This record gives sequence, structure tokens and C-alpha cells, in this order.
Amino acid sequence: MPEGLPAPADALAIIDLLERCFIAPETAQDIVQPTVVTSPEPIVEPVSEPAPVSEATPVAEPAPVSEPTTAAEPTPTAEATSAPTTEPPAPPVPCGLNAIPEGAEGITVQRLLLLGGADPGPIDGFPGKRTRTAIVELLGEKAADMPIPATIIALDQLLCGEKPN
Repeated sequence: MPEGLPAPADALAIIDLLERCFIAPETAQDIVQPTVVTSPEPIVEPVSEPAPVSEATPVAEPAPVSEPTTAAEPTPTAEATSAPTTEPPAPPVPCGLNAIPEGAEGITVQRLLLLGGADPGPIDGFPGKRTRTAIVELLGEKAADMPIPATIIALDQLLCGEKPN
């Protein structure tokens, strides 16, 4: 990935925010105009002077500590140390179409390309020259004239570790 470009996940988050601003501005009001919460002025109480320390304050003696006994502690058995731990399996990491929000075909293919590490150009839903170049970069020359729905399926398979058809 060329230097200076954001990571795919960061770029997708930015795209989602921009899409909210342009396509459904009424849902983006929380981004444009954040809610400001004001709190009442804090109550300040006067600080009193600390009490003077008298020089005759007695210091408490620490309690005597008893010596530990030398009784032999039981050693763990082999059964206790070799018990298998059963951890739940890690949740599956979303890939391909499951890793991006739903959108129009053009935006979906551009998001998948970005997720795959290619540069599809602006995420605008219009697959242009840079989008086609990115498709060929990830899927090979045979994908140059592939229709967008078929490209989406092939990219989804590629990003999820399957062999594209």
C-alpha cells in the first residue's frame, strides 16, 4: 500500500461518515453538531487551616511478627498441572462483504478493493479507470471486463480466503 494512505479500516470509517453526510444528512447531525453538555458551576468551599501538629504525639509501636513455621507444603501433582484449559474459540473475523456496510454496487466494489489493499480511487460509486486498475491488480487480467456483480463475488471470495471462480 502506498505511503500516506490511511489503513483500509480507517478509510472505510471515513467513507461511512462521508456517505452519511452526503446521502442522509439528517442522520449525520450528531457528527456535524455534537451535543454540548454544560454543568453547573462547581461549589467551592473555603479550605480550613490544618490542625497544628504537636511535638508530643506518640508513635505507635508495630505489632510483633511471629516466625513462620517450616511445615512442608504439598507439592502439586502431575494431574493438577497438566489439566487442559478449555478456552472458548475466538469469534470469526468478518471478511469480504461481512466486513463492510451494505451499499450500492459501485461503492461495494470500491470498498472491497480498499479492504484488499488496492487503491480504487475515490469511493464515489462510479467505477472508473482507477477502480478497474485495482480490480485487475487483485483479480488478474481476466477480471478487466467482468461485470460489477461478478467482481463483487470474486473479491468477496478472495478476501475470505476462497479461490475466486
